[in-house]
Amino acid sequence: MYSRPRIKIQLSDSEKFLAIAGWVAIVTVWLIPLALFHTLPDTIPLHFDSDGNIGRYGSRLSVFVLPPFATFVFAILHIVGRHPHLLNYPVTITERNAPIQYALAVKALLILRFTMGIIFIFILFAIIFPEANKIIVSWMLFLSIVLLIIPITYFQIKSIKHK
Repeated sequence: MYSRPRIKIQLSDSEKFLAIAGWVAIVTVWLIPLALFHTLPDTIPLHFDSDGNIGRYGSRLSVFVLPPFATFVFAILHIVGRHPHLLNYPVTITERNAPIQYALAVKALLILRFTMGIIFIFILFAIIFPEANKIIVSWMLFLSIVLLIIPITYFQIKSIKHK
C-alpha cells in the first residue's frame, strides 16, 4: 500500500481564526437551545419545505436533537483535519506536493467546520423563531448550497493547480 508523507500543518493566523470561529459556532449551537428552551412552546416546528412552510411539528425537547448531531459532524471534520494524509485528493500526493495539498485540505475543512456551524445556527433559528422562518429557510437553502459548494469547488481547483 502506498504510504503518504505525514506532515504537521502549521495554521496561519487566518486559519487559527477560522478554527476558533468554528468552535464558537458549535458552542453557539448548544447555547441557543439551552438559553431559549424555557421560552419555547410545548410544540415546535421540526420540518420546513423550501418555501418555509412548516411540514411537521414535535415536542420542544426536539430542539436538543440538533446540537449533538452538529457536534458529531464538527468532530468528524475536526478529526479528519488532523490527519490530512488519509484524505482523498484529486492529484497524486508526493513528498514535494504534500505540504501544499495538506494545507489546502486543512483550510477547506476549517471552512466547512465553520460553515456547518453557521448552517446549524440558521436551522435552530428557523425552529425557535417560526414566525421568521419563511425568510430564514429561503435564505438558508441558498446559503447552504453556496457556502458548501463554493469552498469545495475552489479548493478542488486549487488542489489540481498545485500538482
